[in-house]
Amino acid sequence: MDASRSTPGNCRGVVVVGATGQTGSQSYFSNYGSTVDVSAPGGDDRTGDLILSTVNSGRRTPQSPAYGYMEGTSQAAPHVAAIAALMLSTNPNLTPSQIESILKQSVNPAHCTSGCGAGIVDARKAVEAARYA
Repeated sequence: MDASRSTPGNCRGVVVVGATGQTGSQSYFSNYGSTVDVSAPGGDDRTGDLILSTVNSGRRTPQSPAYGYMEGTSQAAPHVAAIAALMLSTNPNLTPSQIESILKQSVNPAHCTSGCGAGIVDARKAVEAARYA
């Protein structure tokens, strides 16, 4: 889906995340477009590349810890949120715009022709950059 045509991807003040598979290529289901800021691992079930995630083991409430292999931008976005949290633990004075800027500047290249944002997030690079921001 073109993220610029739906919320929250077309909203101001958000970090829009695309999903990549194991090889760094854009996942077939990923958000794409001019508003995607960065990409992160989201899996791709067509290649057997899935992300281990928590799942609800009960009907209405979790009954016990449970995990399953999933794919989706819902798997990619938590990678970016976790990196932002690590950045803030290193430098609690970062502003939201600084976090977004550092995320974009500390990426690795994505194997994508367009619409994958600045690239694939890199936690080590982002946390290191946050330390000196």
